[in-house]
Amino acid sequence: ILIDAASAEALNPTIKKACDAGIVVISFDQVVSEPCAYALESDWTRIPAVLAEWMASQLNGKGKVFVDRGLAGAPISAQLEKGYLDVLAKYPGIEVIGNYNGEYALGPEQAGVAALLAAHPEVDGILTQGYGSGAIKALQDAGRKVVPVTAFSYNVAATTCAQTEGAKCILGSNPAYLSSEAIKLAVDILDTGKKPAERSVSVKGDFVTTDPFESKLYPGTKMIKIAIGESAFPD
Repeated sequence: ILIDAASAEALNPTIKKACDAGIVVISFDQVVSEPCAYALESDWTRIPAVLAEWMASQLNGKGKVFVDRGLAGAPISAQLEKGYLDVLAKYPGIEVIGNYNGEYALGPEQAGVAALLAAHPEVDGILTQGYGSGAIKALQDAGRKVVPVTAFSYNVAATTCAQTEGAKCILGSNPAYLSSEAIKLAVDILDTGKKPAERSVSVKGDFVTTDPFESKLYPGTKMIKIAIGESAFPD
């Protein structure tokens, strides 16, 4: 059984029954907490750390930034925000001057950034948990310069970054092939009888960016250049 769960706990009793019946259960993307199920997901520690490290490099370790808190109550939102802040704390010259809840949607992201822009005369970077393109639109509508933005690998984010003059972006990826990796893991277990040594299986997706850099926190991290027709598709 493969599960992309809406809740980390709600299905646990049923999953335990399946495991007790000898069924292999793999949760992927949004994983469950039941120990008998495998948990295959993106490396959510690595992703925000690399994004924040890129932002620090763009700002040369000094500047004022907005940080997206994501969706209230969602565990991954708190993890992403903490990942950003833990890295930014290593750069005393970078100051978080505002937070907003982007809710993983373009409208709330744009509205949240716009509200902060009205209160702050200067911002040097924006770390989103969503599209990034909403943040760029808010900057443009306010007549502000386009500043470096971190976001995730939606096509609209890549095309906006590619087509906006002066835009500098990095997009973390929670890759669509997680489902394929889950199927492959299930088939391998059923075919060979061999199970992973660890319950948690981490998938390390690539990053897509206008400005590739070499991560010191995670050496060897793959950076794909944002390019129309290759990694960004206006049509």
